[in-house]
Amino acid sequence: MEIDVWSGDWGLPSVEYNSLQLITLVKFSGAQAQINKTNNPFRTPDGNLPLFKHNKQRISKFQDVLAYLNEKNHCPDLNLNPVQLAESKAYRTMLEEKLLPALRYIWWVDSKNYTELTRPWYAKALPFPLNFYYPNRYRQDNERILRSLNPDREEEEYQSEVYIEAEKCLTCLSNRLGESNFFFGDYPSSLDAAVYGCLAPLLKAPFPSNVLQNHVKASTNLVKFIVRISQRYFPQDLSEYDTKRQKDTEKNSKKADLFPNKTRNQILAGLFALVAMLTYGISNGIFSISISSVDSETVNEYDDEELDE
Repeated sequence: MEIDVWSGDWGLPSVEYNSLQLITLVKFSGAQAQINKTNNPFRTPDGNLPLFKHNKQRISKFQDVLAYLNEKNHCPDLNLNPVQLAESKAYRTMLEEKLLPALRYIWWVDSKNYTELTRPWYAKALPFPLNFYYPNRYRQDNERILRSLNPDREEEEYQSEVYIEAEKCLTCLSNRLGESNFFFGDYPSSLDAAVYGCLAPLLKAPFPSNVLQNHVKASTNLVKFIVRISQRYFPQDLSEYDTKRQKDTEKNSKKADLFPNKTRNQILAGLFALVAMLTYGISNGIFSISISSVDSETVNEYDDEELDE
């Protein structure tokens, strides 16, 4: 088994929620699968990642991969009873209908997020020249989907609505999880994979505009849930990210040590250059200092008064 996915960042094996859901699902199932962080959707059937591959099978949707793993006896839901299976499906449907529109908006439609984070990240990850095409295409696709869900409303109206519905979904998930390690006890299921794939990027990605991130942070059990899965199942990604951050911190510290008074030195250098320029200009006649003379008639009048005295 193989899965072509978007690469990771911020301590996650993938930053894209669909890719992260599939990676986590396969991890929970215990199936042996190779994760290919290709960042290349050009070779996929519909120009999107992720893509699950096994023998001649080519599957991209979470539900279809789950069904396929179930056929191969690798499904993480094998220990769930019928009531739990029905509940799991209901919650996954809620994620699709209530939380996914907000994720689409945060990642692709919000102008500040798209300009400062989403587009730069994907433009860097995608190979040339695909990085000039796909980010804009994905944004248009997500804008079209959100518009189809709210055809008669202005952007501000449906933005407010998708956030409200997403917050309700997060509250519902928090209440259902409670103090348990996973949604159905001590072992993860497909629902845990679906929830983790949506919430982990929402919590970890440094979006400049992310109202929902504060809502996730306020739900401490959801934060612990995300941290628990990251530490247990993706420790290497966390370790690599921590190492990278430490190296960046040391690099910035060395720069600060080499130039401890960089701003002060720049100001002094600028003043010195200005004084040198003026001195050179005056000495070579480029600049001149003019002294205004007193009006001649005024001087003559003053001299006449002195003579009269």
